[in-house]
Amino acid sequence: MNKKGTHVGMILSFVIFITFIVFLYISIQPVVKTEKNKEVLLDFVKLELERDFSSHLTVVTVKGEDDNCLELNLEGSEIIDTEYLVKSKTGKILGASKSGDVLNMNNGAFKIYFSDQKLNNEDLENSNCAEAELGQIQTREYIFESKIKSVLSRNYQELKIKFGVPGNSDFGFIFINNSDESFVFNPKNVSSNVYVDSKSINYIDADANFKSGVLITKVW
Repeated sequence: MNKKGTHVGMILSFVIFITFIVFLYISIQPVVKTEKNKEVLLDFVKLELERDFSSHLTVVTVKGEDDNCLELNLEGSEIIDTEYLVKSKTGKILGASKSGDVLNMNNGAFKIYFSDQKLNNEDLENSNCAEAELGQIQTREYIFESKIKSVLSRNYQELKIKFGVPGNSDFGFIFINNSDESFVFNPKNVSSNVYVDSKSINYIDADANFKSGVLITKVW
């Protein structure tokens, strides 16, 4: 038996095996690196979109007579938003009008919503209303449906720069609201290698209702 030949064969086989492993590693390394970069970019774009979609909403409770229209003086309250909407305890939208720091509201007013986003306020023509007391004031950041829709008409290249998306990458999103309406932002042709994230989100609509929807983010 030629032991020397056996050892040479084993060594040669081992060398071939190691060479194959090294070749395979070198071949797939760029792909693995690209996938990792795209996954990181996807997470980043998703966070940037949610941040861009968000604005503050201030919710104020009021106290007053239920059978009279109410007048609330907001002077000194630090509420500066121009958009407002008034609701009853049952969530019905009530008429309201604002002049300076004074807000007049229809009878049954319970909560007032203030924001820099457009709200579907109903006008009120009544005056000489009973004085109301300012209750709790709470301000939080929320995603607004109006801000999501506004992105659809914005300049794509400016958004790429704002979100830090590299020149050789692209992004898009689909928003599905509570009524199953889809709003698609897809300004570029999608390649075959698309990285997708789907997430349930809570948002505020123009009637100051808290709704649930789905945000699908894509990068390629």
